[in-house]
Amino acid sequence: MKEKISDIDKGYIAGFIDGEGSIKIGKHKQKDRFILNPRIEVYNSNQEVIQYIQSKIGGNIGCFHKRNPHYNESYRLLINGREDIIKVLMFIKDYLKVKKERAEILLEYCRLRDDKIRLCRLVHQKDRLEISHYDCREWSLFEKMKKLNKRGDE
Repeated sequence: MKEKISDIDKGYIAGFIDGEGSIKIGKHKQKDRFILNPRIEVYNSNQEVIQYIQSKIGGNIGCFHKRNPHYNESYRLLINGREDIIKVLMFIKDYLKVKKERAEILLEYCRLRDDKIRLCRLVHQKDRLEISHYDCREWSLFEKMKKLNKRGDE
């Protein structure tokens, strides 16, 4: 968080995430294993809005060039560190209407992962430890999120 966030801003940002954003756990393959990637994304063609939200909750802005001449350029605000995700969701979760369940799942996933990393560091006494194995609770949260974010009819 870059500054104190007013209740009005919390509601505004939550509404924007409800309407124009996504709360998810992505999955991608890296070498011979899968990596789970928690993230909050907000998309919009109005750069000022994206910059305003960034000024309140942090994150990184990317620009997506228009694929069609009739479209505007699009901007994405990405929050993808577990610590940052937890801070953002703790500020806005009570204001979310549509994506509240997703926020709770993502919070649970991030906390579970952080606890697991802390425990491994204590046991192995290493400053930096890569934990590539995901347990059944982490995969279960991924699957719940995937189901909630599924588009269209089944």
